[in-house]
Amino acid sequence: MATWSESEDSSSEEEESKEVANICFMAHQDEEVTPEINEYSFNELQEAFDELMHEFKKLKVQCKILKKENNDLLNKKENVSKINEILSKEAANLKE
Repeated sequence: MATWSESEDSSSEEEESKEVANICFMAHQDEEVTPEINEYSFNELQEAFDELMHEFKKLKVQCKILKKENNDLLNKKENVSKINEILSKEAANLKE
């Protein structure tokens, strides 16, 4: 922090012609923000991990089932497309 002012020993004529500014400079530093540390016990963390692992395994099984269903539907779509193509050719032959 720093301040200054005009000295008082100057003459009265000089004082009338000068403008005086009193300025104060201050340094500002942001405080470091430290993340809040949650104090969980090892057992609480282990329990949370076990719950997440259990949920992950359930979702993994569901994902596997959905992938199988998706593959089955893709195969059915391919078969229907082939049948549609065959029937379209037969319809064209019948029109002739």
